[in-house]
Amino acid sequence: MTRIALILIAPLLLAGCGGTPTPQPAATVYPLSMTDAVARLGKADTASFIRAERCALPIDITSAREGSDAVRWQVTSSFFTIASFTVRVQAQGATGTTAAIEVPTDPAGGEMYDGGKRYDHQGLRQPLRPAIQELLDAALTSRAFDPSHIAAASDAFCPGGAATPAPATPAPGGNGQPGLTAVQPPPTAPTSTPDPNTDSGPPQVVAPNTPYRDR
Repeated sequence: MTRIALILIAPLLLAGCGGTPTPQPAATVYPLSMTDAVARLGKADTASFIRAERCALPIDITSAREGSDAVRWQVTSSFFTIASFTVRVQAQGATGTTAAIEVPTDPAGGEMYDGGKRYDHQGLRQPLRPAIQELLDAALTSRAFDPSHIAAASDAFCPGGAATPAPATPAPGGNGQPGLTAVQPPPTAPTSTPDPNTDSGPPQVVAPNTPYRDR
């Protein structure tokens, strides 16, 4: 009786301690064939992805097909690979496709860039998965990568997020070209009356640096 009671109680204890897996949201089914899905992933908007997700470290990203059902992206900095991820598609019915993200495991446990890792040369914001999800969703629906679709998260190891500055707005009186600020004239040199007993004339004023002008 005791052994039977233990066997019956054990599943209840496991359920109370997190033994029951957390339900996952259903995968989005895209109305595409696998061939079309892989082709669109190969043309994903990685330029916008880098602008939104990189830290101060300069990075490059390249992609390559893996077989007939996946695309793999490799993120490098100074020719060193600092991250990689794969999106693998699977047919759903006759005209549908789902996409799954694969991120390499980290030697410290979990996935690389999962939000709790610190790297000497961090190139991307953490966690990385939501950004990958937006990248693939944008590609499979033929739109640009939109960082506003990613829930805001604080990355203590990438303060300030991406390092790409916003374009400057021309000030009134400028040359009117986007991204350039109007050149301001140098300040007028101060004048003073020399004192014949203590001074031989007004102090010499050093010309300021020549303001930047667009050529």
